[in-house]
Amino acid sequence: MRSRHRAGGDRSRVWHPLPTWDEGVLRELFEIEVFRFLRERDLLSRERMELIHSWPHSGFNVHVGGIVAPDDKISLARIARYMLRAPVVMSRISYDRTRATVRLGKAHSSGLAGGSAP
Repeated sequence: MRSRHRAGGDRSRVWHPLPTWDEGVLRELFEIEVFRFLRERDLLSRERMELIHSWPHSGFNVHVGGIVAPDDKISLARIARYMLRAPVVMSRISYDRTRATVRLGKAHSSGLAGGSAP
C-alpha cells in the first residue's frame, strides 16, 4: 500500500482523511459485492458466476487514482462525467433475433464514443 492518504466527504459534507486502499483488495471486494447483489436477486446463476471466476480477466477492475482536493472542481467534474459514462456505447450493440445473439461491434477509429471529441 502507498503511504499517501485519501479523503472523502460524509453526508454532512465534512471532509475526512481516509486510508489508502490496496487496488487488488478493493477489486476483490467490489467483485464479491457485485456477485452478491446479482445472486440475491437471481440475476446470475451459480454456474455463470463460477464460469466468470475461471476467466483470466473477469472484467472487474478498480483504479485508485491520485488525490483530488475538495476544492478542485475541474477534477471532480471530470471524475463525475467518467462515472456517469455508459460502459458500452449502445450504437455498437446489435441483436440477431434469428440466432438470439448479441454482438458488440468495433469502436470508432478515433477511440471516442460517437467518433468525435466532446
